[in-house]
Parts: sequence; C-alpha cells; structure tokens
Amino acid sequence: MLIFRPNATMYFPNATEVRDHIRALVKTSKPSVRAVLIDMTANDELDITSVEMLENLAEQLHHEGIELLLAEESRYKKQYILWMCFRSEVTILKTEMQD
Repeated sequence: MLIFRPNATMYFPNATEVRDHIRALVKTSKPSVRAVLIDMTANDELDITSVEMLENLAEQLHHEGIELLLAEESRYKKQYILWMCFRSEVTILKTEMQD
C-alpha cells in the first residue's frame, strides 16, 4: 500500500502535480502497489478540479488493478467525495467527524 499525504491543500493550480507525483510513486514502488491511500485531512475543501483529478486517478489506477482509498474527516469535503465515488472506483475511509 502506498500512503500519500499532500503537504498543501489540493486545488486547481496543483491538482495535476499531485496526480503526477502519485503516479510516479506508484510506478517506481517495489513491490508493486495494490492500493493507494490518500490522507485528505489537510484539505478543508476540494474544488471541482481536484475532484475531477481524483476521479481520473481512480479510473487510471482501477485499470491497473490498484484500489484508491481516501481518508477524510471534514464534513465540507464529504459532498464532493461522495459525488466522485458514485462515478468512480473509490473507497472512503472515514475518520471521526466533528459537527
């Protein structure tokens, strides 16, 4: 399993860079990666560009037999991530949510 935690909020200027970094890590990991876990706790909100990037990444990884997992805790991200999950092969790992 590859565990990835972005050091900054994902949004339109860096979404492609984040995706490319994850893809490079998957490609060079030994042994082969069977799942990618992205820790989303650093992201208070996601813009549509980031959601689309995650959706595309999920589809790419799925075609390679790799599962994409998201760990999230913000209730503000939930609507975007749930929308993405209905369209892609993504699993959400829930952490404690505060209202």
